[in-house]
Amino acid sequence: MLGYIRFIKTSSLNQLIVGFILLAVSFIFFSAKAYAIAPDTSIDSNPNVYSTSVTPTFVFSSTDVLSTFECSVDGGAYSPCTSPYTTSVLTDGQHSFSVQSTNALDETDLSPASYSWTISTFDGGDGSSGSPYQISTCTQLQTIEDNMSASYELVGSVLCRDFDFSSIGDSVTNFTGTFDGQGNFIFDLTISETVSDVGLFGGAAGANIRNFILYNASVTSTVAYVGAVVGDASAGTVIESVHVYNSTITANSMVGGLVGELGGSTITLSFFDDGQIISDGSFTGGLVGYLVGPSSASNSYATGTIDVTANPGNMYIGGLIGSVGIGPTVVQNNYAAVEFVNLTQYVGGLIGDLSSFAFSVTNNFSASDLTAGGGIDVGGFIGRGNSGGLANNYFDSTRAARTNCGGDNAASCSAVSDSNYFINNDSNAPFDQWDFGGPTGLWHKNHDGYPTLKPLSDPTMLCEEPQRTLNSIAATCDYTDQGWGTTTWEAAYREAGFGDWIPIELDDIYRGRAVAYGVSSDTEYEIRLRYTNDWGTSPWGVNVFSVEDTDGDGSSDQIEQAGFNGGDANNDGTPDYQQANVYSVVSIVNGKYVVLATPNCNDNFNAQIGGESGTVVDADYDYPAGLVGFVGRGCGAAGSAIPVEMYFYGDYDASSISLRKYSSASGYIKIPNATLEEVTIDGEQVMKASYSVVDGGELDDDGAADGNISDPAGLAVDVRATQATPIAPNTGFKPESPLTNLLIVLLGASVLVVIRKSATV
Repeated sequence: MLGYIRFIKTSSLNQLIVGFILLAVSFIFFSAKAYAIAPDTSIDSNPNVYSTSVTPTFVFSSTDVLSTFECSVDGGAYSPCTSPYTTSVLTDGQHSFSVQSTNALDETDLSPASYSWTISTFDGGDGSSGSPYQISTCTQLQTIEDNMSASYELVGSVLCRDFDFSSIGDSVTNFTGTFDGQGNFIFDLTISETVSDVGLFGGAAGANIRNFILYNASVTSTVAYVGAVVGDASAGTVIESVHVYNSTITANSMVGGLVGELGGSTITLSFFDDGQIISDGSFTGGLVGYLVGPSSASNSYATGTIDVTANPGNMYIGGLIGSVGIGPTVVQNNYAAVEFVNLTQYVGGLIGDLSSFAFSVTNNFSASDLTAGGGIDVGGFIGRGNSGGLANNYFDSTRAARTNCGGDNAASCSAVSDSNYFINNDSNAPFDQWDFGGPTGLWHKNHDGYPTLKPLSDPTMLCEEPQRTLNSIAATCDYTDQGWGTTTWEAAYREAGFGDWIPIELDDIYRGRAVAYGVSSDTEYEIRLRYTNDWGTSPWGVNVFSVEDTDGDGSSDQIEQAGFNGGDANNDGTPDYQQANVYSVVSIVNGKYVVLATPNCNDNFNAQIGGESGTVVDADYDYPAGLVGFVGRGCGAAGSAIPVEMYFYGDYDASSISLRKYSSASGYIKIPNATLEEVTIDGEQVMKASYSVVDGGELDDDGAADGNISDPAGLAVDVRATQATPIAPNTGFKPESPLTNLLIVLLGASVLVVIRKSATV
């Protein structure tokens, strides 16, 4: 009995103890939950801000190792996930990723980790040397940082306006691949950083960077190693045929117009033109800040201004190169024509410091302006340096405001007091050692300036709207891609479409402007101009003067008002003669009306219609109404898709025709996005063709993303599909102007008017 009683007591005690333990555990658990700190989630690895990957991977973690995770992509619902996490396939554009963690006590991170980035795939290529990645946008340009060893090329000019660009790479993570601009522009590149190694490419090692134009770039760093093209170039990097215009480079030190530091590398056939370099420190040059061997700078130049803080402690400032360091180094066939805002210490018109002995500086000249005064050791050619490696070098002593070659009087070169010595010349020394002349020459002389390097593309004629008074007509033409040397113009005029051309004596043969006086106010005329320079002689550019042309589109009011639908031949509710972006005319090919409309453009310039060129024929196609050539101007944002409409009056079979165009780059091609529609306007059958042209894209014949488009196009019949039916021969005639034969145009218009009147009787 006593044993039984003891057993009961012992069991109750055990239960009591267990109860207290459970109570304590519960208290601790619920207290811990009540006072628990939520875990903190972090993203440890993510894609670049601009990335080419359409399935990016994220690595993340939590401060609580026992946490679970939930992920969200592009604002979608959170769902369970684990690290690393790879997204499903995403499209080009902006994206966001968020991740939150939950610990064992069911506490969830109140501020999930998040990241935003942009996906941009390239236009083509696989990045190999034989198939470079193709770039047409600034976003794609930025994504080079995803693969620093691949090959890249520009397939059109790139607009970087309003784009916060970051330098591609640095001296630790260098660009080592190939970048070929293929003669295209990069417009409005803007970089502003607070680190070293800043430029389009922050750092490049063993890279090949060539053939493009930077226009209106702004590159800024609060530190050093800064250039428009490369901040720090090393290990055999080659920079070739890179042209920088109208740009501003700002840095603390080690700053050049193109390259901050060029070490063991080469720069050639490149220039910094009409730009500004602002430096708060030393080692500053118009082309290169610091050049150290084995390196070379050849056949290059710099113009513009160099503004270095007026502090004698700021040293080694040169019009072309700030300082040439340990050799071997070669500086050959270059010049500088910069203006120094302030003079500090060791300042030279071409090179600031040349203290190395293993160098060769030959066949160069300086025309830099050193009239700011002051400074320490300032020379017309070199600030401080040796004479051992100098040969055949010259400087303009008048612009330099001094006769000493070296600031420390150690260097020797030739002073020239005649400032015209280097202008419009290809035979004075050192030019006799340079490669001048013709389309293949590297250098070209200019009648009013210093030599220029060969442009990266052939020139294109651009003519302004012709002007006329009661007794005079005036035309002005120019050409793109200046730099082909001294250019002379010739001009002539005649009554439009017939008669002999009468030469016009130009007031200035170097300007493409011609004025003919004593003309009749009621007669149509045309003026033609062409130029001759080292590129060769251009085709004639023709300006046509209609009797009246209210909208200035090149087709007279008389012709447009005589069109169908009361002169509203495209049936948009407004007479064609009142719209500069609607051009209607009688085709000289088949005598039927053709209308061109570019609704998004301000106007159509130099519009014309004619047959295929006699030298460039589309062998398998015939163009029954001719080809419509035009330049649409002011068509909106650069690089945008611009709609084009063409109306071809007449009976055309949509099943047997297509819309084709001639491209100077690709020849004749079918317009891929064109639609053809048979419509009726004013009781007449009309074939309406609609398509769009991407500014600067394949269909834009001027090749530049500049808000303007150039596009000769027309209805095409496949000759091969109609061999059973005799086809009219192709005359090979191509008009030189929109109204090359006024008599034919007026006759066609008159016939149509008579037909319409007869039909209403």
